Amino acid sequence: MSRAMSEARYNCKLASEEQVALFLIFTTSGTSYGKLALNIGISKSSVSTIIGRVARRVNKRFRQIRLPETPEKWREVEDSFVRRKLLRTLGALDGKHVRIRAPPSSGSLFHNYKYFYSFILLALVDGDGRFLYIDIGSPGSCNDATVYNSSQLKLTLDQSKNLPKPSYWNDDEVFPSFIVADGAFSLAQNLMKPFCRRNMSDEEFVFNTSLSAARVKSEHAFGLLSSRFRILRKELECQYKTSVNIVHALCQIHNALIPITAKTRTCEDLEEVDVVPYGTGAEQRDFLAYHLFNK
Repeated sequence: MSRAMSEARYNCKLASEEQVALFLIFTTSGTSYGKLALNIGISKSSVSTIIGRVARRVNKRFRQIRLPETPEKWREVEDSFVRRKLLRTLGALDGKHVRIRAPPSSGSLFHNYKYFYSFILLALVDGDGRFLYIDIGSPGSCNDATVYNSSQLKLTLDQSKNLPKPSYWNDDEVFPSFIVADGAFSLAQNLMKPFCRRNMSDEEFVFNTSLSAARVKSEHAFGLLSSRFRILRKELECQYKTSVNIVHALCQIHNALIPITAKTRTCEDLEEVDVVPYGTGAEQRDFLAYHLFNK
């Protein structure tokens, strides 16, 4: 019997839980295909096949990443950020470069500004570190803002589809909802970013501090993801499509491991209005800075 036929028969006998165990060993330990193959007694190609198969099944059956679909669900996300002291936050947006081998015939497309090959994982994270939305696979030569500008997430936010209406926080202050991001993104009414650090006023400093406290949740989520799944600390040796599927699956598992916290319901009984009182994102940010400094 040929080696290929022997391995095929072996793979057929490998129980589903054993295939999942192999996937988890690979992703959590960062062990190479070669070492796993040597330990199990099959070829690297068989290990690769099993890893890819499990990743696809996780993504098909284990859907843990959900963008809120109603204003009430978005309010729950706002509640998760209330303790960060930045009102109306719908999520923290950031990107991560996942190190890969250059795909065939891709030239410098996947070569990033950090001088290695990668694709981008762009994510919106709630106050508990859970992924609400991910965009995976854009070439490393792109920047986070470019990926966001062409994403379904931006389209959803721009259309205000199913988002909470602006609401009164007290008798005379109306706050719309928004996501927070770093300075690489474009300021908009639905996206708040820090003031430039040069010559900041006291109000701007307080705003930046509050925004950073909310935005850091995305950094913590990426850090926890890499800590749980050490394969993300090294170059993925898989084909590009398989690498994307693996990272997607790991984000699903990451969400499943986060305990569900009790709802604080701080945003439940707010008076909503139909009109946004600010003409631009800059005007809105200035007012938020004023509010945070003088509250």
